[in-house]
Amino acid sequence: IKNNSLIPGEEVVQVYGSLSGTGKRLPGKSLIFFQRIDLAPGETKDVNLLFDMEFIKRWDIEKQEYVLIPGIYDFLIGSSSGDIRLKISKKLP
Repeated sequence: IKNNSLIPGEEVVQVYGSLSGTGKRLPGKSLIFFQRIDLAPGETKDVNLLFDMEFIKRWDIEKQEYVLIPGIYDFLIGSSSGDIRLKISKKLP
């Protein structure tokens, strides 16, 4: 993240998750994590986004518990749902 301005600023880095190819009804894109970053003028920061996998578990009516549905998850990273700057796909579990 870089602040290209001459004044202090902040950015909210947001991570959205979606699951593809399951046939199950899931939200298309869910906010699963965010982190607010303060930046001085001209400052650049590396951001490590570590979040709990509990955030992508879904309620299983039959089991009556939250479960991680196996499949390919897309993690979309940006400053809003309309401003995605990075996409990472990962097969879980």
